[in-house]
Amino acid sequence: MQEIASKESDSRIFLRKDILDLGYLPDLVFHRDREIGEIWRRVNDFFQGVRPYNLLIFGETGTGKTVIIQHVARRLETEASAKGCKLKVVYVPCTHYSNEHDIIRRILEVLEGCPVKTGHYPSVYRDMLISHASQLQGLLIILDDADRLLLQSSSAWQPFLFILSREVHMASLAMVTNDIRVREVLETRLNHRTRETFPWDPISFPAYTAPELSDILKARAKEAFQPGVLDDEDIARIVREVRKRGLGARGLIQTARRVGEELERGKISKPTIELIIETTESSRDQILIEPLIELDDGSWALLMAIAKMRPCPSDQLKRCFKEELAPSIDIGASDRAYYWHLGKLKQMGIVTVARRSKNPSGVWMEFLQVAPGMMELLNMAANERKERTSA
Repeated sequence: MQEIASKESDSRIFLRKDILDLGYLPDLVFHRDREIGEIWRRVNDFFQGVRPYNLLIFGETGTGKTVIIQHVARRLETEASAKGCKLKVVYVPCTHYSNEHDIIRRILEVLEGCPVKTGHYPSVYRDMLISHASQLQGLLIILDDADRLLLQSSSAWQPFLFILSREVHMASLAMVTNDIRVREVLETRLNHRTRETFPWDPISFPAYTAPELSDILKARAKEAFQPGVLDDEDIARIVREVRKRGLGARGLIQTARRVGEELERGKISKPTIELIIETTESSRDQILIEPLIELDDGSWALLMAIAKMRPCPSDQLKRCFKEELAPSIDIGASDRAYYWHLGKLKQMGIVTVARRSKNPSGVWMEFLQVAPGMMELLNMAANERKERTSA
């Protein structure tokens, strides 16, 4: 670790490059006092011997959701240690653990501090979780990107929420997502047995304003870069380009890192506006392409159909989905499934409405298209999906 720090300090650009890593958790967070207070007020119930309400933490990408819940979790563990309270926090990224079986095994690995043997029936792992939790005074489970789990068929997650709410002692779930449809799922698809014992509160995260993003970047840049690498004018330019593309704090940090890397590779010591625009575009592409690569098969098939039939009449698209696409990949072919996948693509901003017109029956119909500027990213994602499938 000392060798790494020394190497970074020898850079003419970076003091501590790790400050600009997306997984870095800063000691000081900006402009989220309300959200921190809302979360803390609930998880503090652990110290009163009361199971806290479950949380749905939602907002657009780059609004600080993951950083803030981890910030609160660190504070929770610190206070629990000081009070002699046996409390555990388990962070579960649903990009890697997206079913009940894998999530429970991940929780068990953290609680046991070692890998968990495979090959048991699901009921065995559930019993192990119940047993471990019974020895704790609190268990906070953070499901990041919770939509990867909760937007699946309810059979994929309903048993987990039921066990958690009914049988796992003093456990609370914090569900983090940028997909507002998760709220609808919790409001409408919990069965009556789970709903009775799984109370949850929503906490929304608004987009950062330009001055707020500026404060965030100034604090990071001060620790990450050598003096004078980024001045206030450079920071203002980065913030402006990031906001223009709707990238939020995540895109802000990525762009600052890319700017530093380009400066380190080149012969210039200060970023030009052309360099800032170029690196912001690269950050945007990286942020947008990963969700495309990880789209479920149904949404991907629908997206490919829209790309081929552009602009695509909505009634023709629905018929294609129900009669051809869904049967070919063995997924549900109902109207609800169609609108679910289409809603996901619209919510992600990948699909937009090109125009609306009435059909011969006088019913208004949408003509759908891949969002302007997305086709190149779509082709890149298609190639990456093929490579990952073949691998």
